[in-house]
Amino acid sequence: MSQSYPPFLSKKNKYPKILNLNTIIVVLIYFSVFTSLTTLANAQNATNSTEINTLFNSSLILYNQQKYDEALQNLDKALQIDPNYTDALNSKGNVLKELCRQ
Repeated sequence: MSQSYPPFLSKKNKYPKILNLNTIIVVLIYFSVFTSLTTLANAQNATNSTEINTLFNSSLILYNQQKYDEALQNLDKALQIDPNYTDALNSKGNVLKELCRQ
């Protein structure tokens, strides 16, 4: 009685023939592209983060100088980049409150 093997096993070495050289190359290419895209996205996020912080900090300085219109412009620019930036949203409320008092 001969032993039968599932179709994906080789009769010679009994190990699956799932991975071949082409599959390995394709996986490595996909991994390389994914890594590059992730690195690019992280760099873009870091650039946006720096820009947001610069705009926010300058708006605080302008607010303290009572230059509310200019502070509001910087906060709006920061919120265009990240609409969920809570510090900028809070500061925008403070600026708008001061503008209503004038």
